[in-house]
Amino acid sequence: YGSFNFSKSFNFWNSRLFLTSMYSVSEKNQLINSTLNTYQSGSLSLTGKLYIQPHRCFNSEYQIAYYNGQVKMIAPSGKKFPSTAYTSHSWINYFFIGKFLQLGVKQELFDGNRNQKDAYFMDFTVSLERKGQKLTFEFRNLLDSRRYSYNTVQTYVQSETLYNLRLRCRMMKYSCAI
Repeated sequence: YGSFNFSKSFNFWNSRLFLTSMYSVSEKNQLINSTLNTYQSGSLSLTGKLYIQPHRCFNSEYQIAYYNGQVKMIAPSGKKFPSTAYTSHSWINYFFIGKFLQLGVKQELFDGNRNQKDAYFMDFTVSLERKGQKLTFEFRNLLDSRRYSYNTVQTYVQSETLYNLRLRCRMMKYSCAI
């Protein structure tokens, strides 16, 4: 098992960089039909995040995450199963127009493994703020993506996880400071 964390701030564009990784390997035994089977499972995850604010009227944040999981039979067969891998990307931009108006665009991409259903989302936000009062309009899942999936292999079992996701919707929020 091992992990790594790194973060760094830069004066250039008021930026910050974050890197994280985790790695683990474990060995287990399982008795199946009077035969002792030994298998090794391992996982690796890597995440990177970058925040920049090149101007007081704009900031942006990008994140990429990668996951890979593997299972390998050690005894009796030495068989290696297909790995489970997926990547997700998230990109958020905020625009500050004057003192009262804020626009936001959030995009997310989930990229699955081997013929799996990927998904792309886009949300849009408009916020108006004045004298402690805030009115926000959110337009979620503009492209109406409905699902994504990925496969998982655990010893002798392979499963597919299918996510049914939020529908396209519009929301309005109002808040005020008391």
